[in-house]
Amino acid sequence: MTGKENSQILISIGQSSIDDDNKDIDEEELENLTHQLQQELNELDVEKVDLVRKEDLSLSNTKAGNAISWGSLLVTLAASGGILSSVINVVQSWTSNHKDHSITLEIKGDKITVNGVSKKDEKRLIDSWLNRHNSEPGNDEGSINNG
Repeated sequence: MTGKENSQILISIGQSSIDDDNKDIDEEELENLTHQLQQELNELDVEKVDLVRKEDLSLSNTKAGNAISWGSLLVTLAASGGILSSVINVVQSWTSNHKDHSITLEIKGDKITVNGVSKKDEKRLIDSWLNRHNSEPGNDEGSINNG
């Protein structure tokens, strides 16, 4: 195949494991959090940010219909690259404002969930994960900014 392919990142909102006193996220709260994060990501120069349907996440043939899997977003990056670090920065900012929630990022089966660690450790972990994907053909990104 010639040319660059569009990269996709699956972003999942979860409950922070740091505070065991917190209740599970209810469906309405998860819906609101998903829309908030989707809106922030749409402000970037990404190709698109899609809500994920339950059937997209399920391997079974159960009838999920068009039910949305609240808490999951599929971000499609432009083929030209250069935006992955910006997506990571938005996610980091979002998690710093929602400390009782975690975010899992997944690219091609490689996942990272960061929550409840120091900013220095968070930056080191995410940079390491990001560098694995930046070394793939078609990616021309550097390290994230931790401003």
